[in-house]
Amino acid sequence: MRALLGTRSRGGGGATALCASVVLLLATAASAAADTWSQLAPTGTPPAPRYDVGWNAYDVANDRLVIFSGDTGGLPRPQDVWILTDATGVGGTPSWVQLAPSGAPPFGRFGGSVGYAPGSNRIIVHGGCAANCGFALADTWVLTNANGLGGTPQWMPLPAVLPVNRAEHGAAYDP
Repeated sequence: MRALLGTRSRGGGGATALCASVVLLLATAASAAADTWSQLAPTGTPPAPRYDVGWNAYDVANDRLVIFSGDTGGLPRPQDVWILTDATGVGGTPSWVQLAPSGAPPFGRFGGSVGYAPGSNRIIVHGGCAANCGFALADTWVLTNANGLGGTPQWMPLPAVLPVNRAEHGAAYDP
């Protein structure tokens, strides 16, 4: 089993420093003591360094990592979507590609949740913080063709019914 991880570094006093765009791969073994980390070297122009990139989803069938927004250390938060193709490095050299979705994008954010629906190739984004988290967001958005395959990606807001405003929460998708 393989897992992808975004990174950040913490300086003295708990301050967070932005890192270069780093992609780490964890190859797991039967024993945790035998697990190994390796750094991948993707081609292409990488996204701006950022942290709090909990806004990612992995497409297992196509080996693609989808990243939305995050915290670049400034305002406004980025509204960009990036794909890391051949994300595990097994099928070829990983490469960064920026998507250009149609439709108005959601606010850039951190601290929310995202799920990937492999059957429809969509990510679902909910909540989080747009600025310095003076208030949590309650919006829910869908990005079609989220892995960059199957046509032009498009952002669509979902009706605001439930859930309520939340940030720093978790979510899971059960197809």
